[in-house]
Amino acid sequence: MMQTGRREHANYWTLIAGDALDRRAMIRLAVVLAIVFGVIAGADAIASRTTPVMAVSAESVAPVVITATDLTVPATVPAGIVHFPTSTTQDQPTSAGVIRLRDGLALADYLTDYHMANSTEEATRVEGVRRIDSDAEYFGGVTVTAANPLRFTTLLAPGRYYVINYGAVKTPYLAQSVRPLDVVGTLGPQPFPPRTDASITLSGNGSGSRYETPDRLPAHGALLVTNKTAQLNEVMLVRIPPDTTPAEVTAFWAAVAKGGWPAKNILESQPAGLSPLNPGRCGVADLDFTPGRYLLASFVTDRVTGNKGVIQGFWSMVTLY
Repeated sequence: MMQTGRREHANYWTLIAGDALDRRAMIRLAVVLAIVFGVIAGADAIASRTTPVMAVSAESVAPVVITATDLTVPATVPAGIVHFPTSTTQDQPTSAGVIRLRDGLALADYLTDYHMANSTEEATRVEGVRRIDSDAEYFGGVTVTAANPLRFTTLLAPGRYYVINYGAVKTPYLAQSVRPLDVVGTLGPQPFPPRTDASITLSGNGSGSRYETPDRLPAHGALLVTNKTAQLNEVMLVRIPPDTTPAEVTAFWAAVAKGGWPAKNILESQPAGLSPLNPGRCGVADLDFTPGRYLLASFVTDRVTGNKGVIQGFWSMVTLY
């Protein structure tokens, strides 16, 4: 269950401000970003592709466990619908995702490019993003904390994949935080996605990006997320006070964008949810949250404007019941 606490969320406003701050301020924030919200940097670097929906013949479970120094996952799973229950020993958010490298590309080369894509030097970062855009395909994942393990579900055809802890790029343990996953067998006639309890569609582009979502979502249930935007995007959930107004949310992120301290801190928990999805893809997250009022938000950088989605209005308030 998601826990709340002032200690856990006190620095949120600094984490999203990077796009709006000058270069020196961004460097000062680098350590905080790496420790508290390194997953955002990793998410921003992920490339996106449309992958068609396929039929499957099996459902399997591949538990993912993330620690501060490594990641564990089964060595093989049958092709088809794969459920990834994901947990971590860390209090701060961390994100695991499934990738498939381009034929012939060595994992070491991909990790080199991934380091580049997370550089604080702009020219290096841009080149790194360009490289990993063609290095791999990305199949989604979840962002979790020790207090809030989650499960995500995706469709995998036969082949070799890797499960990666995106946040480990800022640590000495990235190599130990990427594990091979061999998907074996053949695909059969059963449809994807499996049964879900509610759905959200990500639509629009740039500053017009939005969540098409019911006002109420189950706190415990399977959530189908479909990305119809032009780039990879995500659905993070952060608990907020029940009486929060849209004007207060707007004012909060406006203050963050200016590098200031918001007059009212509306964030009461660490973010958790479904990590970035490719355009045209859908994924399933099994929610396990405390009922209450939440902010849906994307912290992925908009490829056109250069701003975090949440800062330019890519958020929505919902009630989990």
